Amino acid sequence: MRKIHSMIGKKQGRFVVLLVLLACVGCVSGSLQTDQGSSGEITDNTGFAQMLAGKRNPFVGDASADGALLEALNISEDLGAYTFELQTDEEPYTLRILFTDNVTDPAALGQEMRKNAVLLLALIDNVSEVQWQYTAGVSSDIEENQIKESLTLDQINALLGGDVKTYGQTAEKVQSLLDWLDKNSAVLENESTGTGVEADGEPADALDTQVGEAILEANAGQYPPSDFATQAHVTLKTVESGNTVTVYAMALYLEFVYADDDLTVSGGSHMPVAITFEKNDRGSYDLKEYWEPRDGTYYAPSIEEKFPADIAADALDTQPYVLAETQECYAKAVAHGNVDTDAILGNLIETIASSPAEASNPGAYIEAHAFEYRELSYYGDATLRYAYARFLMGGQTDLQSQILLSVMRELLGDEDPDITAAGSAQAWFDLWKDQAVSMLNANSMTYMEERYPKTALMLQILEGTES
Repeated sequence: MRKIHSMIGKKQGRFVVLLVLLACVGCVSGSLQTDQGSSGEITDNTGFAQMLAGKRNPFVGDASADGALLEALNISEDLGAYTFELQTDEEPYTLRILFTDNVTDPAALGQEMRKNAVLLLALIDNVSEVQWQYTAGVSSDIEENQIKESLTLDQINALLGGDVKTYGQTAEKVQSLLDWLDKNSAVLENESTGTGVEADGEPADALDTQVGEAILEANAGQYPPSDFATQAHVTLKTVESGNTVTVYAMALYLEFVYADDDLTVSGGSHMPVAITFEKNDRGSYDLKEYWEPRDGTYYAPSIEEKFPADIAADALDTQPYVLAETQECYAKAVAHGNVDTDAILGNLIETIASSPAEASNPGAYIEAHAFEYRELSYYGDATLRYAYARFLMGGQTDLQSQILLSVMRELLGDEDPDITAAGSAQAWFDLWKDQAVSMLNANSMTYMEERYPKTALMLQILEGTES
């Protein structure tokens, strides 16, 4: 099936000083707590990236837009009260943040401001430098303790090996930049000292990001109106020739509707695609061709003709990729819509357990509700968290718990242990949990996260319930 319709059923002069209205900051700070922690640490949160991308500003001279972006970064809440100034008389255009309270931990402020400066450089199109200054310590001698720091566009571009502006264009690109910032605090800290610390990779592959955008653009407008569209893809092969590059990928595109506290796929497609780009003078990629296979009896021959011989068979078999890609799309839709997955999962379990009433084998209930059971797997880690939470409460001995254990073990995949526990689903879970705890005690959480990530998720929830 290639196309899926209802697949799941249902310029200011000189420096102008602008006061930040702290009351307004308070209006947004609460919504940011789950995106940026109280320490200001940037976390992997698609909703935060989406919000920042929505506040992208083409002109630093737009003080109102600058202020909204600064508020979204939660600077006053995490680092202290401030005002900001703009220099737009001549290039390079500069945004300067002036902290009004004395700073007792300059190192911490500097670390977070370097991250914020990168994001500001990415999200304000024509700003070339971000500066910040503050008074260190508690001395009344202001001049002696005045600290000034900055980050320039040239500096961050050199670290990234590309144009940071390209990472402010979409939510996905902003998220890749957030991920890179999480791993490269030391690099940013040493940028002004010239120690030459190397960055830990680039923000998520710029080419891969362009592939995702091409998939979204190619599919937009082909389905009934929806609330959210997203994609997931697996690159099968990349072929470069001169200044062009072709990415052969398995692409899943899904559109979602949010209604009645539920999440429904309204349309989509899953197929192999060949996407050709031309590398431009800025080092980024321009779309040259988006290829899809022909329909009907021409489907397979068109793929065999277009794709390199060593991956043609992989391109013809979509099944090895669809589950992981669907889980990725669902996770994005859940984050975008702030969906209460526990409520959805609970309803799915109840539906599955409702019939056939005369059966005693859980498999019969699962078979009778294959659609709902498949939905459980599409929610991926959210389903695992739901299952772990229920079993960690204890007392899960009914039919619902057997159905939940079945999908949990399927989602564990290679981490599912070959153990037998007589009795209830709760008994099996308790035995598995004890084995996992023993493995954790013999090693470390880092060890578990690297080798057994789904098991580590359970252990993290367990630690939370015991603290």
